[in-house]
Amino acid sequence: RSHRASILQSLPRQRSWLPQLLACATCGAAAAAAAADVANAGGAGLAAADGSMEQQQVVLLLSLAKTGLDDASAVHTGILQAVYCAFTGARQPAPRFGRHWGDVGFQGDDPATDLRGVGMLGLLQLLYLPHHSRAAAQKLYQLSISASQEFPLAVVSLNISRWALVALRAGSLRRHAGRLGSYVAAANCFYCGAFYEFYARWCQGKTMREAGFVLKQLEEYARKHPGRLMRLAAVPDQALAAAERRAQQPV
Repeated sequence: RSHRASILQSLPRQRSWLPQLLACATCGAAAAAAAADVANAGGAGLAAADGSMEQQQVVLLLSLAKTGLDDASAVHTGILQAVYCAFTGARQPAPRFGRHWGDVGFQGDDPATDLRGVGMLGLLQLLYLPHHSRAAAQKLYQLSISASQEFPLAVVSLNISRWALVALRAGSLRRHAGRLGSYVAAANCFYCGAFYEFYARWCQGKTMREAGFVLKQLEEYARKHPGRLMRLAAVPDQALAAAERRAQQPV
């Protein structure tokens, strides 16, 4: 199975435009830069730069992270629209610019400005979340827009995608990629597990005043315990239900 098939399987409802996106991300400057990352990693634990399937998957992920949102691409803008609809339930495309992007946690009128550092990989992983577990994604979204515990969903998501890239470059996903069959699956499981752990911590009464501290602690936890995140990703509904039970227990 090719590395492209792996990511297509991760997002089964998006097969019409994902091949085009992957073709864009795995050629040209983005792919060249990503391949250089792999070649320069040395003993850091990345897949060997030998043209193997493992290396192709790593290059794919790094290429997506280096691919910015292109307004001239119907594929790119379609992914952005799909993110908005997946969380809000909107049936009509949202305007490309506007305050409505704050509904899903982007910081300004233009979501593209938030993608620096994670590129289209960050957007794809945010879209992957409701495909992994629609119920879990909706719980995260509802918590993000709650009056007492709101948080910027997209901003948190993009931070977690950045941690996934750090884990990829550090070699922390290699064993999990072998077990799951691909680096794409490992990166997605790391991402989802980290988001579910964020939910567990945030629903303990956290607010935006504590956001920086929560994210800093969670980043360190994710760096040290990627395997625990993988286990959370395997049982999303149970993981969130357990977090809610803990949150209801008296202090």
